[in-house]
Amino acid sequence: MDSWNAAYNAQEKKIKEEKQWINKFKLKQPQAVKQREAQLEKLIKSPDYVQKPPFLGKPFRFRFPDAPRLSLEVAEIKGLSHGYGNGANPLFEESDLFIEKGDRIAIIGPNGAGKSTLLRILMGKEEPDKGSAEFLGSNVYPAYFEQNQADVLDLDKTVLDTVQAASHDQSYNELRALLGQFLFKGDAVEKKVENLSGGEKARLSLCCMMLKESNLLILDEPTNHLVRCPFLFNSLCRRFHNSILMYLYSLSSPPCYFSISSTGYPSERNARGSIATF
Repeated sequence: MDSWNAAYNAQEKKIKEEKQWINKFKLKQPQAVKQREAQLEKLIKSPDYVQKPPFLGKPFRFRFPDAPRLSLEVAEIKGLSHGYGNGANPLFEESDLFIEKGDRIAIIGPNGAGKSTLLRILMGKEEPDKGSAEFLGSNVYPAYFEQNQADVLDLDKTVLDTVQAASHDQSYNELRALLGQFLFKGDAVEKKVENLSGGEKARLSLCCMMLKESNLLILDEPTNHLVRCPFLFNSLCRRFHNSILMYLYSLSSPPCYFSISSTGYPSERNARGSIATF
């Protein structure tokens, strides 16, 4: 493998030098440039061209920061009723939801069904009309990703500066590898936040959230911003060993809570609180 790498690196160095010569003399010696371009193309297509050796190192695997041990009972929504317009637009009626340690729950429904509202009520950002939504125990440390999360980013910082400020004990190489999985590669990490698109800002916010010490992930439509790297979202869910509550858009109605029970059987709970296996 060492000799393969050495041969490939020597070849690529020669090709790079050849391309530099071609660019330098493109106008002064067009005929010679044409000949050398043909030779270079012939080399690349020939069976003597050394292919890039496979990478045999350990693949990067993100490690969530250590967080306090989560209690068995995480959160409870009880008898929740809420709506807007003086009752003209009810969202929930006597809804119940109990979250235990290790639960992975996805609340799925169309826009306007109240998914984000339910999350805001649980986080204490909005008061319900009736009922309660609260965390149980004193050691619940939620990491909350909301749809406007990107609005709180410092626009004057670069992408790399932003994640370094959010990191704890992660090394520079770990942060660069993590940013690469969020599609921030090469010089892109030096871009200022103010020059990022809306989707890039959202991915950067989610990246920073993953660096926070937490034992409960609360995600508001995270897949909206990970359509170009869905494998990362799957990896995030697999590697987080505590509880996850996420809200996803769907054309189906009414909104449903999908979870895996402690017995291993999947269950569906609709907004009214009834339950049925499927």
